[in-house]
Amino acid sequence: GAIGHLSELKLLKNYSNNHRHFFTPKFLLRYAPGNMKKETDGGRINPSNIFSLNRASSDDNFESGLNATLGFEYEIQKNKNSFLFNGGQIINNKENKKMSSESSLDEKLSDFVASSTFNFNDKVNLNYNFSLDENYKKVNYSDFQSTLNFNMFSVNLNYLKESEHYGENEYIESQLNFMANKNKIISLKGKRNLITNSSDYYDLSYEYFNDCLRAGIVYRREFYNDSEIEPE
Repeated sequence: GAIGHLSELKLLKNYSNNHRHFFTPKFLLRYAPGNMKKETDGGRINPSNIFSLNRASSDDNFESGLNATLGFEYEIQKNKNSFLFNGGQIINNKENKKMSSESSLDEKLSDFVASSTFNFNDKVNLNYNFSLDENYKKVNYSDFQSTLNFNMFSVNLNYLKESEHYGENEYIESQLNFMANKNKIISLKGKRNLITNSSDYYDLSYEYFNDCLRAGIVYRREFYNDSEIEPE
């Protein structure tokens, strides 16, 4: 088990009824005695779980040791527009090499992880999640997502890049949706690997739905570079 103390203070700056700023600093002091098994399942940290008492990804394992988590949340609300930023970092009393390197919790200082969301008039939604190394000099993880809604059309774009202990991965994914009417959607989706400069797949789908039924058909084409893998 573990014992912890979580403290946060919500500060408000009210410019008007439709324009408000919130700033919430957070602090978690956590201690878990005993030993733990070697964690091998990854268990990445993010702004949603860094203030949890157990950040091990396995159900039968428990993060041990003494550490503190520092972070904050900043939010702006103005009419139909909103902006939210979350960030934080974990400081360990000593290195815990039984935690996975992918989580960065095996070091005394974890990565600084953060997420941000921007909504504009319910038409534009932007999300950016990232992770900085312990010295705040290098971006180890970067995930940008955007959604644009134009009545019958909507466009989704996703760019992701991973390096260092996250692995080596970089791709861009896009999806175009056309709503023929309130019960029919036609979608075209694709993913391109920017490291190999090749396409991973294309999807073309048609969906029909109402209050009690959802049905669809999907055509999917996948691409492989490995001669030992048979295409499906």
